[in-house]
Amino acid sequence: MRQNRRRVLLVILACLLASIGLGAVVAWFFFAHITLRVATGPLGSDGHKFFAAFVRTVAGGWQLNGIFQWQTGFPLTVTEGANLDIRFMSSRPDVVCDPNDGPKTSIQWFDTSCFVRRSLAETGVRPGNEGRDIVRGPGFNRTDLSLFKNVGLFRSHTLQLRVEAFNLFNQVRFGQPSGTIGTATFGQILSADDGRIIQLGVKYSF
Repeated sequence: MRQNRRRVLLVILACLLASIGLGAVVAWFFFAHITLRVATGPLGSDGHKFFAAFVRTVAGGWQLNGIFQWQTGFPLTVTEGANLDIRFMSSRPDVVCDPNDGPKTSIQWFDTSCFVRRSLAETGVRPGNEGRDIVRGPGFNRTDLSLFKNVGLFRSHTLQLRVEAFNLFNQVRFGQPSGTIGTATFGQILSADDGRIIQLGVKYSF
C-alpha cells in the first residue's frame, strides 16, 4: 500500500514540475505485471506536454497497451510574407493587442486584428515590434489503445491477434494556423490529423 502511494505521489510531482517548466521528469513503475511510463516537460516557448504509457499483461496470454498524450500548442510567429524590411531584414508586423485572445476556431484561431502592416517607408525606420513565437497554436489530447492475444502453437511458434485503436476518442488535432498577414487564409487552420483509426492484425512468429 505504501509503495502504491509513493508511486501516485511521484506522478503528481512530475505533473507539478512540468506545469511550472522545471524540465522533463520521467518516472517508471513496475508492479503487478503493469509497466507504466510517465513523462512530462516543457514544449518550446513555455509550452507543456504530458505523456503516459502502460503495458498490462494478464493470464491467458492477453496484453493491454495504452498511450495518452496531452500538450499545449506550438508557438507561431506572424510574418508579412514578401514585404521584407529593407533596413532591418525582418518581416514582422506591429502588434497592438494580445492575439491569443482570439475566437479559437478553425476559421480564425487568433485575433488577426492585433497585427498591423507597416508601409514600405516605415520599414526603413524601425523593425516591427512583434516578438518571436507570440502566437500559440492549438493543443491536443490523444489516446491510443491496443489489445493483444498471444497463442502458443508448437515449439517456438506463436500467433498474436491484435486489435489497435489510434485516437480512440476521435479527438481533433488541428494543424498550425496560417501566419502570413495579408493573405486570404491569415489566421485560419487548413489542416488536421486523422480521426479515429481501428485496425486488426495477425502476427505469426517462429
